[in-house]
Amino acid sequence: MKKQLWAGVVVLAALVLVALLIGVAFRPASAAPSTAKKAATTTKAASTTYRQVGVMTLPDMSAIQQKWSLDIGWVDQQSHLYYLADRTNKGIDVFDLSKHQFVTTIGGFVGPNGILTDNQGQLWVGDKDSTVKVVNLQTRKIVATIPTGGTERADEISYDPQDQLIMVANGDDKQPFISFISVTQRAIVKKLPLPDAQGLEGSAWDATSHLFYLSVPKTSKNPGGEIDAIDPLKGNVVKVAPLSKCNPTGFALGPNHQAIVGCDGNALVLDLTNWKVLATFSQVSGADEVWYNSGDQRYYLAADGNPSSPVLGVIDAVGLKWLQNVPTKSGSHSVAVDASGNVALVPTTGAGVVMYAAS
Repeated sequence: MKKQLWAGVVVLAALVLVALLIGVAFRPASAAPSTAKKAATTTKAASTTYRQVGVMTLPDMSAIQQKWSLDIGWVDQQSHLYYLADRTNKGIDVFDLSKHQFVTTIGGFVGPNGILTDNQGQLWVGDKDSTVKVVNLQTRKIVATIPTGGTERADEISYDPQDQLIMVANGDDKQPFISFISVTQRAIVKKLPLPDAQGLEGSAWDATSHLFYLSVPKTSKNPGGEIDAIDPLKGNVVKVAPLSKCNPTGFALGPNHQAIVGCDGNALVLDLTNWKVLATFSQVSGADEVWYNSGDQRYYLAADGNPSSPVLGVIDAVGLKWLQNVPTKSGSHSVAVDASGNVALVPTTGAGVVMYAAS
């Protein structure tokens, strides 16, 4: 009886062992360890690339496409409208980003340059005749024209919403200068001469430091250019950050009190707390307008002066890593990004406003 019982136990153990072996051999794919899922997800994220996803055009694009002259683009994230300084049509082109289509052109300009919207329902435009024009966004009509007193164009613009001040640069005048304009009064309240500057480019207002930052391509003291920190209330330069081999153009605030700087040389990220260069990117040179997109925490650089060929550079603003250069065309020096869909908008002569997104 004991022998029979022992034999039964042996047979039962053998059957259990076989069942276990069969279960392992035929485990379904869905039962794979979670580490495999993680690896697959990581691989997919790393392979994300940017491509053209569409083009927005003007009604008369076929007639003007080869001579289309344009400057700064601006996305109003609340209204989902894109505004573009169109020098050929002497107006501001308006596009609806929810439908990806042209809406209208706001006329009455000589040769628009820098543009932005405030939180008062207005569009501010630096114009070729050395004026700043104010547009009511409801009526889409010019409601004020503010002369800066210069002889050349009023160019790049930035906005201080806390003090309701606009800062506009006259960088092409024989003696470059900055004007501070009251948004409520629609009048110049201060001026800042910058006689040693050889050009004035992109700027931005920073809520953390309560300062404007301005790209100065070159001075006699800093031939590689500099970033000036400007007090909007006192109207003076409080700090200068010299740059080496940059000659800065575009400037945009990013996360962690940092900023992306578009350079004639390699693009760089600047720490605005200690003024140190945190990273340089040899992959992207010759950038003009730059943009930080909070939707995907990435920097976008319209580098039409890139040595090998014009590109839209994309950089991870958190990890400070270059991600991709998307081929563009000559003259594609302007970029703005719709944060709701993470779509980059690059106006392109001969095509229209080309849209790029990750896939």
